Amino acid sequence: MIRIAGGEVERRFAFVNNVSIRDSRSLTARDSASAPGAENSPPRDGVSHASNGAGRNPASYGVAHPRRIAIAVGGSAGHTYPGLALAENYAAASDPAQILIFGRGDSLESQAASRGGYRFAAIAASPMLRERIPGKALALANLTAGFVRARAIMKAEQIELAIGFGGYASAGPLLAARSLGLRTVIHESNPAPGLTNRILGRLADRICVAFEEAGKMFPPARTVVTGTPIREEIIKLARKARTAPGADRSARILVTGGSLGSAFLNDRVPRLLGLVLQSVPGLEVLHQTGNRTGPDEPDRVLAEYTGRGVKARTARYLEDMAEAYRWADFVISCAGATTLAELAVVGLPVLIIPMRSAARNHQFDTARAFSARTGASWAAEDAWDPQRFAADIASVLRDREVWLAASNRIRNFAVPGAAMAVIARCEALLNGG
Repeated sequence: MIRIAGGEVERRFAFVNNVSIRDSRSLTARDSASAPGAENSPPRDGVSHASNGAGRNPASYGVAHPRRIAIAVGGSAGHTYPGLALAENYAAASDPAQILIFGRGDSLESQAASRGGYRFAAIAASPMLRERIPGKALALANLTAGFVRARAIMKAEQIELAIGFGGYASAGPLLAARSLGLRTVIHESNPAPGLTNRILGRLADRICVAFEEAGKMFPPARTVVTGTPIREEIIKLARKARTAPGADRSARILVTGGSLGSAFLNDRVPRLLGLVLQSVPGLEVLHQTGNRTGPDEPDRVLAEYTGRGVKARTARYLEDMAEAYRWADFVISCAGATTLAELAVVGLPVLIIPMRSAARNHQFDTARAFSARTGASWAAEDAWDPQRFAADIASVLRDREVWLAASNRIRNFAVPGAAMAVIARCEALLNGG
């Protein structure tokens, strides 16, 4: 297994705005950006480490014509935004690049792709894991339909490379690409790979992972540790000075169970932060309840905060997570791998409560692996201890030095150059490597 060491890389990225989804056939970056190479640095611990290639120009990729790239995303924000981050970087590195996003119609991913100005191809897809027999039958029917449609589109678009970001929505497009003889790459953000990627990993030409632990589940010769691609709007926050909470303003806490939400956090955190308020006067809270919860959930959770005297705002879904991260001093979160990767980049201290209902309890593995690298506090739902957590959170928010130490430790997992590292591997494949 090859490892890529990521570091702070100063780069410029172009945003693709005001592009007509109906009429545009290519997404052209407004300016170029440096792009990583793929050469290896000397081995360390018996494993070769690839350079992130900071400072290279797009020609170092050997891009001789507009790339035609398909990126399959969807199912959740964690399976969507890393793919859009890669699209953003590919558009900047290859000028022009024709990028097509595959995902479910009328979904989080279709809306996110539209906001980013990317062409989007809707396919049928639904979950299979933990579904009853009718649900599994529907998932198989949708997989077949998604495969057929994706194959026809890829053939018509003359796609060269397909990249999948896990989740059931990526299965059809990646299998379709494989059936056409195209190069395929998958990315896995968790230390314990999901079902879709475990299957696709047997077929993909390259497997990019965020955690070394995930590499043990895939063929070593085709696996590379790259980190998780992060959107530029979030990476920009890492370039700005972040100030610890102090006497000049109230401390701020962001609570999120990811795009789908966590019923456990929605139920338990208001009381916890009521306890924190006793030690941290003026505490402010922003709480994302999740799309999977009912439409009245934000009001219910807000009432819980109000009853405890906590100044709070609630929403089912926060579209502008970069602004939420900029605002916050501390985060209480489930162990979504993409969220944790983003928190590492921006340096936000966090209390992690892995979601017990997550498939195969994979968030437990993610929380444990992330904590081992960053020192971040975490606990399983059945180990919930509001008194202890309240004391721990208050100690971070009241002491600038403690907050700074926690912020610096969490940055140990930051890989702002992850998208460029994935692109380097994609280009190596397309160039015959």
